[in-house]
Amino acid sequence: MPNIKKIVFHPAVLIPSLLILFLGAAALTKIFIWPVVKKYQAQILREEAAALLEQGNYSNAFIEIRKALFKDSQDLESYKIGLAAAENSQEHYHYIPSFLQELMKMEPENPDHFYKFILFALRTQSLDMARDAFSKYPVSKKQSERYHQIGYSLGLGTKDLELADFHLEKLLKMRPDDDKLLYTLSSLRLRVSKDEDKISDAKEALTNLAAAESSRLPALRVLLAHSLVEQDAEKIVEYIEEFGEIGSLGTRDRLLILQAQKTIDPENFREHIDQFLDQEIQDPLEVTVALDFLIKNELLDRASSWAESLSEDVKKQEDVKRKISQIYYLTENWGNLRENILDENWAQHEFGRYLLLALTSKIQSDPLAFRKYWQQCLIEIGSNRKYLKSLFQTTASWGWEKESIEVLEKSFHEEPTDDEIFNVLANHFMSIGETSRALEILGRRVEYVPDDLSSKNNFALLSILTDKNHTTAFTYARENFESDNENPYFVTTWAFALQKLDRLQEAAKMIEWLPEVERNDPRRAVYMAKIFFELGNHDRAREFLERVAETPLFAEEKNLLMSMQKTLQQADK
Repeated sequence: MPNIKKIVFHPAVLIPSLLILFLGAAALTKIFIWPVVKKYQAQILREEAAALLEQGNYSNAFIEIRKALFKDSQDLESYKIGLAAAENSQEHYHYIPSFLQELMKMEPENPDHFYKFILFALRTQSLDMARDAFSKYPVSKKQSERYHQIGYSLGLGTKDLELADFHLEKLLKMRPDDDKLLYTLSSLRLRVSKDEDKISDAKEALTNLAAAESSRLPALRVLLAHSLVEQDAEKIVEYIEEFGEIGSLGTRDRLLILQAQKTIDPENFREHIDQFLDQEIQDPLEVTVALDFLIKNELLDRASSWAESLSEDVKKQEDVKRKISQIYYLTENWGNLRENILDENWAQHEFGRYLLLALTSKIQSDPLAFRKYWQQCLIEIGSNRKYLKSLFQTTASWGWEKESIEVLEKSFHEEPTDDEIFNVLANHFMSIGETSRALEILGRRVEYVPDDLSSKNNFALLSILTDKNHTTAFTYARENFESDNENPYFVTTWAFALQKLDRLQEAAKMIEWLPEVERNDPRRAVYMAKIFFELGNHDRAREFLERVAETPLFAEEKNLLMSMQKTLQQADK
């Protein structure tokens, strides 16, 4: 009879059994016990975060709630605490949209999350995200004032003015006695509507509002501005007279009247301007608005002389000083411009100040100062794509070719997937024969846009030409050829690669596959010649070399060309 005890406790039986028991216990722990432990840990962290939030310690509250969400990623209350913390913590502010997106999924009938998300998306110009969230707004809440308010905001933010009009009209039906809504809708329709009935209704509504003391001034502004657009001289005169009945007008209203007077009495416009400027204006904002009006009306001489007549206290104000700098720029008063902006701080537009300092340095023939200020301009502008685009347009318009390329390079490194920037930059370096710079651009491009076969081809060709990036270059050349063996550019690059690998017969065969018109293309002649030159077929090599005489070449292509020509000339002797 077998000894059961010996069998059970034999290592060959005991160890596997213990291992199975251990794994089973671990699995049961993971399935039944560990989730409970994690939920308990999440609850402790959530309570700590809530306490920190209550104390106003938003940053640490957010850190703790993030830990809680790692333990329990489906807890609704944690997301709400995290959102509240992020809304009040600058360093965690960028988490707001992701938290709101989770809350919209978890509470699809709660309009608060959608409302906040759409407003945030509009502020950050994430317009597609705003539209998508609006399309998913809770159906049960689509008859609410809040829904139409956010719809109006979305219409304005996306420049969909029909959408803005639609929701504003809905709001007005809900609040028919709200004069502010009536004014806003009527103003919008006068500016953008093509519907004559809507325009007529808007004019009537604004005329009625202009009859009431509380809404008279804003309604008259819109009516006068619209009459200027329509060039309705009779209405312009009528509204100017109505403005004259109002005792005290602000600078903006007086400038609107000046613009109207220019329309109906252009011969005496400068006289009207002089009368306006004779009135003392001390408020910096109003001074800035007045100077801007003079500049836009091409009265730079009056803007310049009036700016000089301002008190020193007013001229020292930041906005006024900046507007005066604009006048110096427009009148090409470079010395005063430099002096005026030298010690200023333009905050988020500091790059513009350094750009102008670079400009004055270039005009005043100070190359060291120019490079210093230009480099500082690039540092200050950082990775802001909007400002980089503006900077490129400005430098290009000034004829600063080198600096324009620097801006494009900076833009490209920030966003290598931008087709327009990449094409301009790559074509520039390839056209002037800067192989290393072109390779750098192409390398970054294919890293971020791996399906850009044209860039892969150019990267492979230039790499083989310059004897760099061997493995990657040959891989790209082969893959491109295999993907499209009728593309003459891919065929040429793969043939050139085969030549480099001493597979000359295969390379020549690739060339023969090409249609005659493609074989005779001067852009490929150097590479064709090299293949037949290495094969020892010098006659064919000479045929191709004759076609490259007028073709722009990279320095490496020129060296290759001259080397072959020299050898062939010696062979002829």
